[in-house]
Formats: sequence, C-alpha cells, structure tokens
Amino acid sequence: MIKNFTENDILLYIYGEVDALEAEHIEIALLVDNELNNFFLETTYLKSAIDTIKIAPCEQIIEKIIKEISL
Repeated sequence: MIKNFTENDILLYIYGEVDALEAEHIEIALLVDNELNNFFLETTYLKSAIDTIKIAPCEQIIEKIIKEISL
C-alpha cells in the first residue's frame, strides 16, 4: 500500500526529520508522483537559496550600538 504524503511530510524529509524507513517511502513516492516531486524540487531550491542569504546590520547601526555601549 502506498501512503499519500503531504507537503509537510516532504518538509520533514528535507530537514532530516523522518526515520530511514519513512525516508525510503518518501523517495519512492517522489519517483512516481510528479506533483510531489515538483514541490520537493522547488522547496529544496528555495532552501538552498535561503541558506546563502547573509543578513548583517548596516554599519550605522553597528556604530550606534558601540557608541551606546561605551557610554
């Protein structure tokens, strides 16, 4: 019997939050379900894009914080 996997199941799989047996079942489902596979591909692409974003405060904010601390 093939289980119907949800987008939430795929997110758990992407983040390594499923056991080995569940991962194997998801991998099989990804091979036969084009819609699920498309969601997986889009989500892994977005995850990798998000992982490359570097967030840092502007120099003016850093200077204000340093000035405030040294008072």
